Amino acid sequence: MTDQFFIPTPVKERDLETQVAIAGTGGVHPPYLLDDAVIEHFVHNFDPKRAKKTFAQVRREKLGTELLFQTRPEYTIEDCMADAAKQALERAGMTMSDIAEIHISTVSPTDRISRSRSAVSEKLGVNNIPIMELSHGCAGSLYALESGRRASLLKNAPILVIAGDDVRRDVINLQDWAQSGIFGSGAGSAILVPVKNGKGLHPVNFWTDTTITPYARMDPMTGKFAMDGKKLGELAPATYHAFLDYLLQAYNLPKDKVYVIPHQLNGHLIEEFRKQAELREDQVLNIVNRFGNTSNGSVLLALNHAITHRLKIGNYGVIFGVGAGFDKACSIYEPDRELILPRVIKILIADDEQGVRESKVMGYQTFLEGHEKLPQNVSFEYHTATSGEEAFQMALEIHPDILDFDQRMEGMNGSTAATMIHEALGPIPTVINSGFSDAADMRAFGELKLTKHREYILKQDMNIMDYANFLVEFMYKSNIL
Repeated sequence: MTDQFFIPTPVKERDLETQVAIAGTGGVHPPYLLDDAVIEHFVHNFDPKRAKKTFAQVRREKLGTELLFQTRPEYTIEDCMADAAKQALERAGMTMSDIAEIHISTVSPTDRISRSRSAVSEKLGVNNIPIMELSHGCAGSLYALESGRRASLLKNAPILVIAGDDVRRDVINLQDWAQSGIFGSGAGSAILVPVKNGKGLHPVNFWTDTTITPYARMDPMTGKFAMDGKKLGELAPATYHAFLDYLLQAYNLPKDKVYVIPHQLNGHLIEEFRKQAELREDQVLNIVNRFGNTSNGSVLLALNHAITHRLKIGNYGVIFGVGAGFDKACSIYEPDRELILPRVIKILIADDEQGVRESKVMGYQTFLEGHEKLPQNVSFEYHTATSGEEAFQMALEIHPDILDFDQRMEGMNGSTAATMIHEALGPIPTVINSGFSDAADMRAFGELKLTKHREYILKQDMNIMDYANFLVEFMYKSNIL
């Protein structure tokens, strides 16, 4: 694969006892969904009568997600960045007084004059702190990690790295409504600290690929960004594969020990890359269906997810990103510590009878919590809804791990609500409580879902103890824990 691409000489620093590790990470999305009504409001030429597909359908087909998040005047991308930084500080056990510098990467600041650095420093309650602000498209997170890594070594002090982006309405061509809802908002952060154990963040290799110029450009008259999505989509999996081959060879990594953390540009393309590279599903982070494409912010958001959920000592995080096709960057992160957060399993229960909802929560608490097969760091959250409609809206907000729905709720029934949630969030283990008269609905639900995914539970007349045992077995089979 690497023969098709220019690959620079691997960055090899002299053997230093001191390296740079990640002491804490954060990741934040605005609390507002970017739904069709919002997009229709700012797309100039959208005609719902002529459109063959909704924006949600286009996102699902193009990106593999229906979920994107948006900022608002009361919660800007700089608020996202500051909150992500506060998360990282809390997890690292630090305050801003411990930080020597801030390195920010963004493509779409709220104010293009003052950019993000002044607003972020104000929201973090600091003044006159050295801040560097970079802009390298979707690869910007990696450029900021490298500048922060060098600063941490030079100053022998902690450096705060933040990357985030807005929906980018100001640079997206709103005349092309198919591209208007591609990017979402979000921010990630990491705190880099010097360590003397030889592990940590390796030097970031970065370069500019001018062969992509014909396929991505900024109109000098309008300032709007345009790209040949089909062509770049064809190049993306091969480019990711070249990154992987390059890093495996340059650092002599065992392929079965790598965990790939790519820029989350497109769920379908990441899966295509995984198959081309012959990697297991648990070796490639693909969370586009949960957060969408957050442009420059996606690499640090993905790194935050990997570090707090997956990366363990002995693994190698393979990180890479591409900025508008031009800027390419990749690196290796070898953890010197485990920062995996305690696992919280969210169970969403929907039933129109209050007594049933309460008894289910009590049953789960009695039989599921403290189950002998579950790790000690697992805890549970219970969320209840009185209808299918309420359950759907709640699921979009909390991203549940398990659904437990009654089929016979008035209005939207359990299988309909579960189907809508699956389409929006992807496969989620599901319990449908049904009677014999619901056989037709259950058969339809099973035919619709179970032929595509094996991550659903359909059981009739089970008591809560059966639920508990079955769920524990299912959790292990589907790698929820």
